[in-house]
Amino acid sequence: MSEERAIYLAEKFLREYRNARVEKRLAFDAWADRYGFDADAKRRLWREVKHRTRSPAA
Repeated sequence: MSEERAIYLAEKFLREYRNARVEKRLAFDAWADRYGFDADAKRRLWREVKHRTRSPAA
C-alpha cells in the first residue's frame, strides 16, 4: 500500500467515524475488517489514523 493510499484511507476513516460513540480503535478494526485489509495494512493504517488525529489539520 502506498503512502498516499494510506493517508487517503486514514482520512476517510476519520471522516466516517468522527462522531463515533465507541472507542476509535474498535470502530477502526470493524471498518478495516469490512474492507478486508490484512494485519500489516491495518497496523499501517492505524498508525496513520493516530498521526492524523494528533497533527493539526494542514
